Amino acid sequence: MKISKNNLRLVISLLFIVLFIIVIYIINLYIDKNRRISFKFSEDSNTCAYQIEEIFVDEDNLVLKGWFIELERVRNVPQKIEKNNKLGVLLYDLKSGQEINIENENKSFKGIECTVERVNREDVNKYFECGYDYSECGFIARINKKDIDLNNGEYQIVFKEDINQYLGGVITSIYIVKGKIQYVNPKEYYQIDVQGTDLEKIVNNGICLACISDNHMCIYQYKGEIYWIAGEDFYFEDDGSTVIQYQMETTQFDKLPKDRIESACFWSNISGEFETYEITDKMNCGKYRVSVRKIPQEYSVYKIWTGYCINDSWIWYRSFRPLLYS
Repeated sequence: MKISKNNLRLVISLLFIVLFIIVIYIINLYIDKNRRISFKFSEDSNTCAYQIEEIFVDEDNLVLKGWFIELERVRNVPQKIEKNNKLGVLLYDLKSGQEINIENENKSFKGIECTVERVNREDVNKYFECGYDYSECGFIARINKKDIDLNNGEYQIVFKEDINQYLGGVITSIYIVKGKIQYVNPKEYYQIDVQGTDLEKIVNNGICLACISDNHMCIYQYKGEIYWIAGEDFYFEDDGSTVIQYQMETTQFDKLPKDRIESACFWSNISGEFETYEITDKMNCGKYRVSVRKIPQEYSVYKIWTGYCINDSWIWYRSFRPLLYS
């Protein structure tokens, strides 16, 4: 059957239209993916709370279980929260990815996207109980093993409050190093020599939350307590007045001490001298000096900052996230 010129033109026009639609669709898919995996440097602030509780391999996937909360109120100040945001979990490749440049905040970075399933976490909601419902904060994130290097890779976890936004992102202090969770940047982490001492159980069974090599300090969490483990070259005041800052964020402002509330200081500050809480003479600490403080139970705690300050100048400083169930 012979096709007329008009019909041929019509067929060609339809083919061009279909091809155009397909190209536009592919471009949109690329743009959508690029938007989901892109993030901007953002300091790990006090406007959110999070934790990765479990990591394991399930058939073809690496699985992360945890929770993430955008806080409705911070230091008694209301926050603008979009309830319909879709949480994103990205892995930033520390080895092959571009290094984060804090000074250039306009620069964007690329992560590896995980699929995210939201789950109910009434236990977390109860811990942070403060008049807001955070029960839908749980998540299960999965990434195909083929997309990462489980044997030698180093990745930093990034949360995006809204995966569909081009930028944004919370750069966490949680890392996946050779398939295992670590809470200290691999470039900063170092092992301390505690073999044969009473510190073995703390280091082996606890969680390292900070390493400050230049100041010879490691910080561990073990059974609801924070341990400051100071090396031989750590700076101490000669008169025993080495004040270690121990301040923390809470969602339960009404449970803070009365003087904090009356002063409109809606965060906890229980700083004290290292020497006052020192346990070096109570156990075998080897070549280290150790001070220990309990994590408060009277109110929720989702972020801690610590360090040593002289004349309003920090000698050293770190912030970290305590683990709720360690």
